[in-house]
Amino acid sequence: MKIKFRTQLFLFFSILLVFQLSLVPTITAENKDVDMDVWLEETLNPAVIDIITEFNNTTRDNWYINLSNYLINGDKDDAVEKLKSLNKDIDSIKKEIKAIEYPESANRKEKKQVKKITKELTKTLDKTSKRANKLIKKLDKNKEIKSIPARKYESKRVDKANKAYISINKLNEISVKEIPTYKHTKINKKTANEILNDPNSYFNLNNDGNDKSTDQKNNKTQKETKAVDNRTLVEKIQEDDKNVDLATYKDGTLTLETEAKSLWSENSLFYNVYDLFESTYVAFKDKSVDEVKIVITTSMTDTKGNESIEPVIEYGFSREMIEELNYDNFSFMAYGEPWRVLNESSYYWIHPGIYKNLKSEYIKNLNHGFSKQ
Repeated sequence: MKIKFRTQLFLFFSILLVFQLSLVPTITAENKDVDMDVWLEETLNPAVIDIITEFNNTTRDNWYINLSNYLINGDKDDAVEKLKSLNKDIDSIKKEIKAIEYPESANRKEKKQVKKITKELTKTLDKTSKRANKLIKKLDKNKEIKSIPARKYESKRVDKANKAYISINKLNEISVKEIPTYKHTKINKKTANEILNDPNSYFNLNNDGNDKSTDQKNNKTQKETKAVDNRTLVEKIQEDDKNVDLATYKDGTLTLETEAKSLWSENSLFYNVYDLFESTYVAFKDKSVDEVKIVITTSMTDTKGNESIEPVIEYGFSREMIEELNYDNFSFMAYGEPWRVLNESSYYWIHPGIYKNLKSEYIKNLNHGFSKQ
């Protein structure tokens, strides 16, 4: 009887151990044999770019702009609602981080860098969420808030994630730039006014990871090019507008084309939509332009594995349509919600393969689905 009991007990704990081990999350890719460089370019890099970009956007809208509005206007309820939206976005982003799984081909150094990326990004999100909850409690208790502390902890964590991101790519001889992030500064009434008066300038990020201060460097170049008056419209755009790769003009129609960078996601393409909307508005200052067409292209792979540069998003504005918009107010709204640009355009088209992978917020708010004629 004792032996039988011991055997049953042993079997019970063996089954329990196997069950517990099955609950431990594994960090492996669906395709176990995928090469590391392919996994980086097709999976990790677009994911990290998307995660940091989404964090930038919700931070800008639900932290900086939201809390600036509160400090100036004192709307407590709206501030609380948007801080809750920030937490909701953070929960969604954390799920994206958990979905990052490295392939079995990853070596020890590569695994270490992947873990560092996910660890530092998770720390950033957790800290931001704690700060938001702390502010929500203060606002619910009607405590006076005169300023919002700088978020130095988050800045350091994102910097570390960026370094790990660059490092793992370097190990595989892939050159990438640091993903632009905001410098999480203190918000008082002075900075709140600066943010609300010119949010587009304040939150401008460039490819080197700097914010609005880089605009001052570009102003010098713009002043120098102003002296050149004999350039054609197309020449001016191609030389001065960093958002445009190719410009063509015929019979009153200006076409602006840009190729999405090698590291992109379906959602990040919408930042090209907004950037080129700004270019569209500037282009209409030339009286000869009656219509502006936008073409965003990127590398697409067909079912046979062949790659080619294809249009993935197209939209356009007539002069009449652009003049109906209050540009300053509309561009402010569209900065965090770029789908607004497509809704107000004369027409738009999104490649079905891109459309189906957009986040639900974009699909929900695009009034005409993937195509407006």
